[in-house]
Amino acid sequence: MFCQAVVFRVTAWYNMLRMQHMNASKTVRLPSLVETISLGFGVVNRCLWVLAIPVLLDLVYWLGPRLSVRPLAQQLLSLSNALSQGTVDANAQQFWSDLSSQSFPFDLAQLGLPRQTNMFAPKYINLLTPALTPPAPPFDPPIWQVGNLGILLLVQVLGIVGSLLVTSIYLLVLSDALRGGGGGAMLRRWARGFAASLGIGLVVIVLVLLGSVPLAVVVTLTFLVSPTLAQLLVVIALALFLWLLFTASFSLDAVFMSDSGPFRALLTSLYVVQRSLWSAAGLFLLSWVILTGLSLAWQILATTTAGLLMAIVGSAYISSGLAAAHLIFYRDRSSRVGRQPKLSRS
Repeated sequence: MFCQAVVFRVTAWYNMLRMQHMNASKTVRLPSLVETISLGFGVVNRCLWVLAIPVLLDLVYWLGPRLSVRPLAQQLLSLSNALSQGTVDANAQQFWSDLSSQSFPFDLAQLGLPRQTNMFAPKYINLLTPALTPPAPPFDPPIWQVGNLGILLLVQVLGIVGSLLVTSIYLLVLSDALRGGGGGAMLRRWARGFAASLGIGLVVIVLVLLGSVPLAVVVTLTFLVSPTLAQLLVVIALALFLWLLFTASFSLDAVFMSDSGPFRALLTSLYVVQRSLWSAAGLFLLSWVILTGLSLAWQILATTTAGLLMAIVGSAYISSGLAAAHLIFYRDRSSRVGRQPKLSRS
């Protein structure tokens, strides 16, 4: 009986290894990072009109209106003088005076996601004009004066929501080109994707706030004991924040490629990063190197108006190819874990 049991277990173990070898031999080899990026540019070549989105945004940021907070700074200066009744500290007085006199108008790129998430490209639309100093516009852009703190906050919120709105259209077009068709009403799918994207942003903000409040308390108490240890805690917290952003970097891909909701998209992104950590990090670094290296060429080219227009189109094409490659990377990795519906490979 003992010998029969041993033979049975050895036979079962052998059959299991044989089945694993057969399944592995049937598995399609995942494309390399270079092949993935090449496929991304192939997707863009099939829908070149998608370049109009980053090109138009660049033109708006270059030629569009500017915001000036000088009226708000002057009001804050007057309020500070009224509250202090002439006893305000000289350094504080100098600060408010400098803020009031040096509040130059800034472009709308300061408000939206493209500039603020440039370091995480190509997750969002990677724009050219916020990343370099373009030549002066051919005409003086209008200046919007902001004299109320509530209005400034409202404008900031509208800028972020508007940027995410445009980004959702951008990713929807690329995902449809990659899947070979939309499979439903585009307006309805865009509205669902935009709502899920907003949900992802809110979830990340809530997680950051929930972690920052106790962290601030711990860092403050630790600083009283050891300032060096408090600084170390801040560095660790910053590293955790960057890791959170990295693990969530495929969440919008899950929204537009797999029609996932906010929570499922974040979990799927986490799973993809965990299962393909080095490949995901390699894609990020390779994309960053390409965009950073080309930014030097764009800066040299964008010294004239004609050169800037050429740089805008070239930058839109490169960044769109990398964004499509990001979607392809997610498609190939997520399909192996059964989290993505069957899609036509192109």
